[in-house]
Amino acid sequence: MPKITRQQNSSLHLLFRQLSDELNKNGMTVKKTLREDFDMMWSETLFKEIIWREIQKAMFNTTSTKELNSDQINKIFDVINKHFGENLGIHIPFPSVETLEEYIKELEKNT
Repeated sequence: MPKITRQQNSSLHLLFRQLSDELNKNGMTVKKTLREDFDMMWSETLFKEIIWREIQKAMFNTTSTKELNSDQINKIFDVINKHFGENLGIHIPFPSVETLEEYIKELEKNT
């Protein structure tokens, strides 16, 4: 299967940002969500490293999102979405073309 495109990778990072924002909005710090010894707000990077990457390693024995294909991304997303929906009442749909375009424009402004 082909690896993910730049656009798909950008969608993943938008998802990480949206989920970390939603966790923060709901008062779900890292301490409250995962680890008692961490009490900090979520960020895109924290979400990717602490949640996404750990599930990715467990499911597919890979460490880079660039090594994934679309089907693998969907499977990881389904695990995360199910967990957050059932346990925290949080659901963020996978980013659409429209939200991805906004995200890419924002990235380009910051580079």
